[in-house]
Amino acid sequence: MRRRGLVGLLLVGAVLLATATARGESPLPEPGLLTIERCLELGLQNSEQLKVADHQLAIARQRMAEAKAGFWPTIQYLLAYNQVSKGDGDYTPKGPGPEKTYSGSLTLTQPIYTGGKLEAAYEIARRQVEMAEENIRQVKQKLTYSIKEAYYQVCLAEETLQVSENAYNNLHRHYQLVEKRYQAGTASKFELLRAHVQWENLKPQVIRAKNGVNLAKLNLATLIGLEDTVEFSVDLVGKSFKIDRAEDFSKETLLAAALENRPEMRQMKLNALVAQTQTKLTEAWYKPNIATTLTLQNKGSFDPDKHNPVWKINLGLSGLLYDSGQAKAKIKAAQENEGLVAAQTRNLADLLNLEVDQVLKKLEENREVILANQANITLAEEALKLTEIRFQSGMATTMDVIDAQLALDQALNGYYGGVYAYLTTLAQLDLAIGKDFD
Repeated sequence: MRRRGLVGLLLVGAVLLATATARGESPLPEPGLLTIERCLELGLQNSEQLKVADHQLAIARQRMAEAKAGFWPTIQYLLAYNQVSKGDGDYTPKGPGPEKTYSGSLTLTQPIYTGGKLEAAYEIARRQVEMAEENIRQVKQKLTYSIKEAYYQVCLAEETLQVSENAYNNLHRHYQLVEKRYQAGTASKFELLRAHVQWENLKPQVIRAKNGVNLAKLNLATLIGLEDTVEFSVDLVGKSFKIDRAEDFSKETLLAAALENRPEMRQMKLNALVAQTQTKLTEAWYKPNIATTLTLQNKGSFDPDKHNPVWKINLGLSGLLYDSGQAKAKIKAAQENEGLVAAQTRNLADLLNLEVDQVLKKLEENREVILANQANITLAEEALKLTEIRFQSGMATTMDVIDAQLALDQALNGYYGGVYAYLTTLAQLDLAIGKDFD
C-alpha cells in the first residue's frame, strides 16, 4: 500500500510539473542558494511589466502589417435582392405577382499615387516597431538593476545580521566573564550590571537586523516572482570581495556608450525620424490622389436568360483645392514638432552626461569607503583582542571592551555597506550606459 501511495504521489507531481512546463511556467526552485544570475533569470521570466511590453511590440508589428497592406488592392462586393409589386398595389393571389430582381457588384481598387501617404504611414509604423523593441530593452535593463539592487540589499542585511549576532554573542561572553569575576570578588556589582545592560541592549539590534533580512528577502522574492514561503539564501561576497585598485572608468567612453545604447536615446532618435516622416505625411494629405477601380456589375431577374453583366474600369483623380489655410497650419505644426523633438534630444543628452558623472563619483566614493574600512577592521579587531586581554589582567574596564566592540561593529558595517553599495553602483552604471543583460 505504501509503495502504491508513493507511486501515485510521484505521478501527481510529474503531471503538475508537466502542466507547469506546458504553460511556460518555471517550477519554483528548491530551498537553497539563489545566485544573482538565477534571480535575473526568474525575474525576466516572471515579470508582468515585460509581458506588457511584449504585447505592445506585437501590436506595433500588426500595425506595421496593416500599413503595408495599404499598398495592395482592395476588393469589395455588394449583393442586393429587390422585390417590386406590379399593378396598383391591390395585390390578390389571382393578380400579377411581384417582380423579383437582384443586383451585385465586385469592385477592385488599386491606389496608384497617394502623394506619399502610404509610404509615410508604413515608415512611421516601422519606426514604432523599433521603438517598442527599445521599450523591451529598457524594461529588461531597469528590471535587471532592480533585481541586482534588491539582491545586494539581502546580502547587506545578512552581513549586518551576522555582525549584530557576533557582537551580541561576544558581549554575552564578556558578561559571563564579568559574572565570574564578580563571584570571585574581583569585579563590582556595578560592573556586572553594566556588562549585563550592554549585552541586553544589543538584543533589539539583532531583532531589527533579522527583520531587515526578512523584508529584503520579501522584496527580492516579489521582484523575481517567488512565493514568500520559499526559503532561500544568497551568495555573500563581502568577506572575499577585493577592490581592483587599477580599475579605471573613462567618462568619455561611458558617455559615448550611453548616447549610443540607452533605449531612451534610441527612442528619441526614432522619434526624430517619426517627426520628419509625420511632416511628409501631413504634406501628402494635400497632394492629389490617383486610383483605378475595376468593377463587375450584374443586374437582372431570376430568369436565367435575363442577365445584364457590366464591366467598368475607372481612373480617378482627387485632391483638395481650398481648405481656408488648414493645410499650411498642419504642416507648420508638424515642422514645429520636429524642432521640439530635437530640443528634447539635446536635453536628454545633457541628463545622460549628468547621470554618468554622478555614478562615477559614487563609485569613487564607495571605493574609498571600502579601502578605509578594510584598514579600520584590522585595527578594530586587534584593539578588541588587546582590550579583552587587558580586561582579564584588570587593566581595562567593561566600557573599554564595549567601546572596542562598537568600533569593530562600525568598521564591519561600514565595510559591508561600502562593498554592496559599490556593487549596486556598478549595476547602476550598466543601467546608465544602456548595457543589456547577457
